[in-house]
Amino acid sequence: MLTDFYSETACPVSDRLRLFHAVCLPPRWAIEKELADLLVKLGVVSSALETYTRWQLWNEVITCLQMLGRREHAEKVVREQLAIHETPSLWCILGDITRDKQYYDKAWELSGHKSARAQRSLGYLYLALKEYKECLPCFQRSVEINPLQSSVWFSLGCAGLFSGELELAAHSFRKCVGLDPENFEAWNNLSSAYIKLKQKSRAHKTLQESLRLNYENWKVWENYLVVSTDCGEFDEVLVAFHRLMDLKEKYVDIEILQILIGAIVDGVLDSQGEPASKLKPKALQLLGRIVSQVTNSADVWSLYAKLTGSGEEGSLADSREKVLNYLQKAHRCATVNSGWEKDSSSRSQVCKFTNQLVSAYTEHSNLKPQQSVQLLSSAKLILKSIISRLQLQQQQQCLSTESNGENLSCLSSLEEQLLVVSTRLEQVRNL
Repeated sequence: MLTDFYSETACPVSDRLRLFHAVCLPPRWAIEKELADLLVKLGVVSSALETYTRWQLWNEVITCLQMLGRREHAEKVVREQLAIHETPSLWCILGDITRDKQYYDKAWELSGHKSARAQRSLGYLYLALKEYKECLPCFQRSVEINPLQSSVWFSLGCAGLFSGELELAAHSFRKCVGLDPENFEAWNNLSSAYIKLKQKSRAHKTLQESLRLNYENWKVWENYLVVSTDCGEFDEVLVAFHRLMDLKEKYVDIEILQILIGAIVDGVLDSQGEPASKLKPKALQLLGRIVSQVTNSADVWSLYAKLTGSGEEGSLADSREKVLNYLQKAHRCATVNSGWEKDSSSRSQVCKFTNQLVSAYTEHSNLKPQQSVQLLSSAKLILKSIISRLQLQQQQQCLSTESNGENLSCLSSLEEQLLVVSTRLEQVRNL
């Protein structure tokens, strides 16, 4: 080991002195300190503590004692050194041990208001106590003295977010990523600040940087999914959705899907001024992948049917067949759980999907006259089944005025549908 050669006597002193100035040999304490630093990184803290103590490197001694959980011994060492000679660093260390802000104040005063360490530590103390307003000026004073502290800029940005100082938060995170461009959390938090400032296009760009640095973080991808939707970056929405499905099994976000499918069906212009309808093939591929994993979501099947039946391709016989099939699955998913008629939201959902399915049956009967009787009879059977369940619930349970009105509204719409289907069925049978 290199440190052992300082006490080696095999080589004469005259030979050592010959190249003494050419070698630039560091002093023994520096070499041993470097060895002790390496031991700390390896977790051999006790051995490093012996070396630091031998060379009276008190800051490192105290750090090792804290790592070993010997806080009382560490505090004793600090106070002994303070009794010998007061320094801002020692007062800060005592504050770290005791979690008492008065020692940071002493360090600040002793330094003549020049100790970035004192204000940084005081700011961290307030941040740990969730006193965000109080920690802001501490961090600001610290970075004014030493602006190259990326961790302090990051903490200042977080405190700004928590306290509602959004402009300050955005400025702090920009400084942080300027010093540390590989900090994906800073990029992610910067996008959060931009979102709250209603600067969604800038948030979208910063999230791309965050994803470049951490491609496997599903939370960042989820943020990217939402921001891309808000910005009208519908192609990126599809990319983000696929990536989330790679990272999280059976991932689905109904709200995002409703916005995406609605934009494609209605031909909404994206951020580039192009119609979102061009993404229909990719969206169909996405929905196909979703339903292969999530087979019990009525909303997903309904959206799949809506997208399949849109555009010029949606009027083709094959597409109409698929729409009917998907709506049947949506209706089945909505009614599969017993007792759905007892829940207000479930009743509304079943009523909606029943109306959609019956409309699809009626439309399909016009496209295939030879199957009209069978299709209309299926529609009639479904309507009678749902209506009977709702009527039975109406009789068995005393509902509130609001729920009762909603239940009657569902019944009324379904009974109207039943009358239309029954009339149409009679007409077809009489042909």
